[in-house]
Amino acid sequence: MPTPTPPETTLPPELVDLAKTVLLGGAGLVVAYLKKLIDEYKAGLLKKRQSDPLYLADKQLRLDQFTSRAVIEADADHTCVFKFHNGEHYAGGDSILKMTMASEDVSSPSFARHKEDSKNINTNGHPTLMNGVGKQAMFWLHAGRCEDYDTNQMLARRGHASSVVLLARGKGGQWLGLLMLSWHKLQDESTVSAADLVALQTELGFLMNP
Repeated sequence: MPTPTPPETTLPPELVDLAKTVLLGGAGLVVAYLKKLIDEYKAGLLKKRQSDPLYLADKQLRLDQFTSRAVIEADADHTCVFKFHNGEHYAGGDSILKMTMASEDVSSPSFARHKEDSKNINTNGHPTLMNGVGKQAMFWLHAGRCEDYDTNQMLARRGHASSVVLLARGKGGQWLGLLMLSWHKLQDESTVSAADLVALQTELGFLMNP
């Protein structure tokens, strides 16, 4: 006698859809987990590199070379780069954002330098400046006309009549630091090339990225 053929078993569509969802979901979890491992590995490499003295020295040399070139290209008397940093918080959790001058150069050996006395500056003393660089392509400062007392004092101590400040952003728009170009005589948008300033700002953003 012929062997009877077992009847075909057809799963209900609902179970088929559920199985597909489970399989796809499992694959998605695996991909997400692998991405997490890769991101953690890259972060570890970056952290290790950022503690390497040779890497830090090379990055500082390139930053100093940029600052020296910027003071010439902008025909400024003093050019500096501030880097943002933190480490403290107010009660309630708000960050106490600070900035430190990381590099500077001058157009004449007779002009003063200010790197050594420009460390751990609280940005909350310069709210108009910080607001300005965040909303405008470039923000101009003129001695005695700044809304923030600390900003006026900073220009007065340095003998700068005018300064223009540009924000250096990293990947994703992260605030990395400030480019500040200063003159002992009054300057404004009509005497300085905006295109040259924007080019310097863009270059600094790439240079400061980790």
